[in-house]
Amino acid sequence: MSGYRPDELVEFMIGRMNQGYYAIVFIDESKITASSAYEGDPFPHHLMLSGYDLKERTFDVSMFDFNQVYRTIKIPFEEFISACDSMKQLIESGLEADHHTFFYRFNGEHPFAFDLVAVADQLRDYLNSETHLNRINYNPDGEVFGLQTYEYLQLYFKAAAERHPSLVWPNAVRHLHLLWEHKRVMTDRIRYFTQRGIIERDDELQQSFEELANKAKLLRDQMAIAEMKGDDRIYAKMAAKLEAFKEKEPGLLERLLKRVESGQPVGT
Repeated sequence: MSGYRPDELVEFMIGRMNQGYYAIVFIDESKITASSAYEGDPFPHHLMLSGYDLKERTFDVSMFDFNQVYRTIKIPFEEFISACDSMKQLIESGLEADHHTFFYRFNGEHPFAFDLVAVADQLRDYLNSETHLNRINYNPDGEVFGLQTYEYLQLYFKAAAERHPSLVWPNAVRHLHLLWEHKRVMTDRIRYFTQRGIIERDDELQQSFEELANKAKLLRDQMAIAEMKGDDRIYAKMAAKLEAFKEKEPGLLERLLKRVESGQPVGT
């Protein structure tokens, strides 16, 4: 996009959205007023554009705002241009790698068959803290997966509680928001499996995952409130709270995997 003039850049994004695409743009979020990174150090980040208002000259974007709340807000075209230009300069100066901009739209014309084997493989990976992702050519050294993620979240909050110098800017709400989204998606998946007859109905299993999702949302909300109040004491409490997830989830996952392995793929 470096060849576009500012007005052309806005027109290009609007054109893609008019074609039904969501724009996932790599920008410097420190140039966005609504961002918690505003006027701070450069903050390279992907931003999703989902709409625009020509009268107000704004884009609708999904992001964490200055209160660390993830929501859809409006940002002026001028701020968007400034954020793109700053990102371009960071890339050209070698201070940041280009993580690219993407455009996605839903393909409703192609049917996707449900793959029960893939579901079982992913659940085993999650339980064993492994990944099937391109095992031949992909080197996962230095990365963690599945249940082991809890251990590293605990280490992160321990470092935050101790004000470890490597944490220039603790960003705890984002991590907990992702945790909540994962538990919410897991809950939705189990509901889908049951409604489609893919697994045997298990109300206790469904309810247990819903409870995990609710607890994860509560943790995220508590962290957001504490950070707005400047109360750092919450960091020291998080390891124990995450331990409860780490102890509860393996048994539920094993129960779900057993249901999946004994199920039959149906529908699409």
